[in-house]
Amino acid sequence: MFSLLIGCTGSDDLELAYIVAAECLQCDPEEKEMVANVVINRMEHGDYPDQVSEVISQKGQFHGYCSGWYVYDLESHRAAVRAKRSRKYKNIYYFWRGKRPEYVKRIEYKMRYHNFGQ
Repeated sequence: MFSLLIGCTGSDDLELAYIVAAECLQCDPEEKEMVANVVINRMEHGDYPDQVSEVISQKGQFHGYCSGWYVYDLESHRAAVRAKRSRKYKNIYYFWRGKRPEYVKRIEYKMRYHNFGQ
């Protein structure tokens, strides 16, 4: 089940769930968790903001972030919470489809829909 919501509550868990669903609604739970980890890893890195809302709203970074409409599903929320608890994927800061961007030093994981790297 998923729903479309207008606006965002400000809760880090919900904002993280929204961006996970927006970026990879069709992905399996592990890939969703990896997307959540990209956001968390950026928050902990000195080159990025330290709040979910600021990380996901950076220009050109998260295409799933759109003007006021957020997609939400329970599995994306679960993946976001798992990512915060487990911190299983600490070495990824980017994800993409297709050709590796030049700024990505190396590919760490290749999943069904996305690649993840540093």
